[in-house]
Amino acid sequence: TEIPDTDPCVDARVGSKGIMCRSCDLSMGLGSSSLTMVELVRAYSVFSTYGKLIEPYFIETVKDRDGTIIESHQAQEPEQVMDPSVAGIANWLLREVATGGTAAKTNRLKLNVAGKTGTTNDFFDAWFVGYNPNILAATWVGYDTPKSMGRSFTGGDIALPMWMDYMKVAIPESQDVRFPEIKKV
Repeated sequence: TEIPDTDPCVDARVGSKGIMCRSCDLSMGLGSSSLTMVELVRAYSVFSTYGKLIEPYFIETVKDRDGTIIESHQAQEPEQVMDPSVAGIANWLLREVATGGTAAKTNRLKLNVAGKTGTTNDFFDAWFVGYNPNILAATWVGYDTPKSMGRSFTGGDIALPMWMDYMKVAIPESQDVRFPEIKKV
């Protein structure tokens, strides 16, 4: 199915039920939509930076066989897209998820972390997006062609442990830092 040129929604995509428009889907606020890990990481960057949007990138540098840099990523100044105090509250809520909620297993890391587990309808996808003040990372488990993984496959049970394995190496306990205090308006 092709998206018609006359479709007013720029973000329309083809799905199993025909053309779906993300910006027109009011249930998206409840977490009903399907997002890529890049989209989730980009969104969570706003909470981890107290309101600044970080654009993800994949390649830091490209070098030729002699080690000469051919191309390199040029970081852009992040745009402030959310009031720092509002983002700080979201950050606090995500820290609560990581210390006492569905991601409480992160306490074993002995790191200051925040994040959110996720499991889509019918257990098609399981994910975790988490961060500390220095790094944000996401893990996802599912099939390439959507189908249920089964009732026991939740974000907290299968995606979170992978994220924790990564964080053990990325941020050793000796390099942990505290989150900045919530900025007051």
